[in-house]
Amino acid sequence: MLPATSNYLLKNGRVPESLLEMKSIANSASTITTTADRNFCLVDLEIANGAIAQIIPTGTESLSQLADIPMVDLQGGLIFPCFVDMHAHLGSTTE
Repeated sequence: MLPATSNYLLKNGRVPESLLEMKSIANSASTITTTADRNFCLVDLEIANGAIAQIIPTGTESLSQLADIPMVDLQGGLIFPCFVDMHAHLGSTTE
């Protein structure tokens, strides 16, 4: 369960390498190969005010300054972005 606060840490989560925007994160994170074509990276996420503030490789010391905020250990669970069905119906009328 997520903490009731707007600032917390999600630790030890697995993110598909292809979803990481910065290759430096993917290159320095521990990569877990589950099949020949799917790589996942172990990362920690800082959530601030309901949004992702930073994504760093699991075990990176820069999160040590945040030790006083709640932490959720995802135990290697998968993290994916929200799935959104972005589409529009052009040319339809309301008459």
